[in-house]
Amino acid sequence: MQKLQALVWVVALVALPAGSSAADRWVSQGGNDVLNDCLTVAAPCKSLERALTVAVPSDTINVAAGTYRVRLELRNSTTLTLLGGWDAAFTTRDPDATPTVLKARPGALGDKRVVLAIAEAGETISLEIDGFVLTGGNARVYGNALLGYAVFESMFQDGGGGLYALGAGGSVTMTVRRSVVTRNRSSVVAGGGVFVGASLGGSADVTFDRVKITDNRVDYGGGMELLSKFGDPTPASVHVRLVNSIVAGNRAKGSAAIFALQDGAPCVLDLVDSTIVANRARGERDEDPEGAIVLNQATANITNTILWGNLLQPPGPGADLDVGQNALANVSYSDVGAAKEVAGGVLNDLGGNLSVDPQLVDFALAATSPLIDVGTCTGAPAVDFEGDPRPSGVTCDVGADELVP
Repeated sequence: MQKLQALVWVVALVALPAGSSAADRWVSQGGNDVLNDCLTVAAPCKSLERALTVAVPSDTINVAAGTYRVRLELRNSTTLTLLGGWDAAFTTRDPDATPTVLKARPGALGDKRVVLAIAEAGETISLEIDGFVLTGGNARVYGNALLGYAVFESMFQDGGGGLYALGAGGSVTMTVRRSVVTRNRSSVVAGGGVFVGASLGGSADVTFDRVKITDNRVDYGGGMELLSKFGDPTPASVHVRLVNSIVAGNRAKGSAAIFALQDGAPCVLDLVDSTIVANRARGERDEDPEGAIVLNQATANITNTILWGNLLQPPGPGADLDVGQNALANVSYSDVGAAKEVAGGVLNDLGGNLSVDPQLVDFALAATSPLIDVGTCTGAPAVDFEGDPRPSGVTCDVGADELVP
């Protein structure tokens, strides 16, 4: 296949030199990139791109509050931590009070994703993103173009305007904490806010911890798409965990919250103490409507999670959960709306489940909510979305919020 000749901005991270050690790097809007290694708080760099250029594996890049126009693309093996939410003097870090916003800027081929991690054969990328807002992205090219191939291949036709993680023969491991993925879209097929995929024997393992995925748009998978394709001779694999996270207000023609597709390789979605509400799917005429979470051959393990009040037009039975062909959903101690459909898959009720109005106020449980003290603490995180202790009552609540009496 013929390689594209387009110029691409790619952050090239070299191997850790002998005798060197990991360091903190610093970035601020008042900084300076010229001949700067970003190593002192007193003289930070101005851009994340500069910090990534000089960073070595195992570095931590600390970013002060403000809005940064970026396209961060990692393509070589590395281990990095990105910490946002610092105040201007780097004395305190509070992503809520002093947000660090990464707003997409156009890259090669007009593509406008915010953060990309792509591991091809032999590459291993480990990335932690903590305390950022990822916004303004628009995935405008197919994944095969990102890999440099001019020939269209359906296995890479996916979006991820805010965050794109692809193990294309290599391995991507990522943790996203205390962050927001909002107001992104995709001009290709699926994955408005987030895309996590693997093919060619690669793997992608991503954890979202206390993350909001809101107000993203696309045709399918408004909040997120998971896609695992076959590999030869080694199967690819995708594993995504949402813990203490909120997926809300996303829009799509189908699968407005999350679309998980397995095509000959493992694809697993774990939802733990999360809240999936108010996502809106509007199907096209003469198409079967698909709801908030759609599983196609994939597996979902759903525990202590609210999956309720998602909208589907025209109305259909799977507004909240659609367990499609050869898919498996294991559900326990969760509040799943009556609008669920099993169409060729299996829905296992493992006990402790409800189907009631959760009584939410801005994604938090009202004092009268029937989901208070009815969850399980087995496998539950020690704190909730806001950092409050879990449990705060007799036992754990259901959803991302733990009501503090």
